[in-house]
Amino acid sequence: MNGKTPDLTICIVTFNTKEMLSDCIDSIYKAAPKAKYDIVVVDNNSQDNTVSFLKQNYPNVRLIENDKNTGFAYANNQAIKAAESKYCLLLNSDTVVGPNSIDELLCFMESHPDTAVAAPKLLNRDGSLQPNCKIFLDLKTAFFLDTILGLVFPGIERKYRMSEFNYDRTLEIDQPMGAAVIVRMDAIRQVGLLDERFFFFFEEVDWFYRMKQEGWKIYFVHNAEVFHYKKDDSMVTGRLGQLRIFNWHKGKYKFLSKNYSCVLVILLKIFVIKSSIIFIIKNTFNFKTRDPYSVKLYWTLIKASL
Repeated sequence: MNGKTPDLTICIVTFNTKEMLSDCIDSIYKAAPKAKYDIVVVDNNSQDNTVSFLKQNYPNVRLIENDKNTGFAYANNQAIKAAESKYCLLLNSDTVVGPNSIDELLCFMESHPDTAVAAPKLLNRDGSLQPNCKIFLDLKTAFFLDTILGLVFPGIERKYRMSEFNYDRTLEIDQPMGAAVIVRMDAIRQVGLLDERFFFFFEEVDWFYRMKQEGWKIYFVHNAEVFHYKKDDSMVTGRLGQLRIFNWHKGKYKFLSKNYSCVLVILLKIFVIKSSIIFIIKNTFNFKTRDPYSVKLYWTLIKASL
């Protein structure tokens, strides 16, 4: 902890990420923010001795222990409720903070009082850019994602993912990735906490959407950098990758059902299922271009749509 009354509470949710969590906390101390801050870690019942490791090596970190995996939204809300600060910095446990990045985010927030959220530039392990800005997903766009329509009209998905976005400028955006965001507590008090009906994925999208609806601004800040390791190693392929895809689409449907028409979301699910079945059949009988991974992907889409 740095000071008695922190201006910033750094909230980290962890689940079986002891080594990465250690790197994350070390990077915060190394960055040495000028502002008064404290760190709150919420452990979602890790089985890799995270709790004992934290108690032994990071006694100044405030620790909240859960007896089960409560999900990302619920756990972050626990940390936010424990905060006594002007800002909360939500960090994934698989992040490493760049030098001066926390100060850059705080400085931006202080000079932009109409801003609820600011996000840094995310980088992969090798220092390459990890795009982290999108527009808000709507039903029209959703009909073009992960279906045959997306192949016919690829520009729709490119627009959603802001493929032409200039990551060398600080700009107002709709939604950043929730891996690293600083949030104004006044905005949280106005719109409420994260919706705990979301377990993992789209909880931050829904949160930012509510903030935008209330007139708050959200920015990408280019001169603050955070390394995020989610796209490395086994996070893309294999069983863990399939689970992430399943949860992403479940979160997508929750977000669309909450903010748009439930009837149209049902039609969307039917369309996704039919489109996925067509792809699986075509792939199965095309021996030259058969792709087992893509087949698994579309089976995952079907399961998430049921």
